[in-house]
Amino acid sequence: MIASYISDQAPSLSPERVLDVRLNPSPAFAGAILKEYGLEAITAYASDFKKIVSEAPDFLKIRGTVASIEKALEWVGLSDAKFIRLSNWEYELDPGLRPSELDVKKILAALSISAPARGRLSRIFHGDYERVFS
Repeated sequence: MIASYISDQAPSLSPERVLDVRLNPSPAFAGAILKEYGLEAITAYASDFKKIVSEAPDFLKIRGTVASIEKALEWVGLSDAKFIRLSNWEYELDPGLRPSELDVKKILAALSISAPARGRLSRIFHGDYERVFS
């Protein structure tokens, strides 16, 4: 997948150079690399692209766990968020600050790539802020 993107974007690069792109990622290829790893939902919110690319292979091994949720939230700049499991499939989240609408979008994007497929976010809260999802 990434080889065809590179061929389209940079025809002078040979497909053998794909490994170089992964080892020395350029922000120009951010979308393609994140898409290849299935992380494109956070592309717009990523705070450190090189860190995400270096941690993505290990992330894929733990996807669907609390650790992956915490890692995805860290990638979108919400490392202080507290994930609270209510049951095996239902959870809520305190982002550690009163979330803006952008923060809510970041949370939803991070959860879309990391939470278990059957998982359900029931609410986001902090202090007097509460947003319930049904």
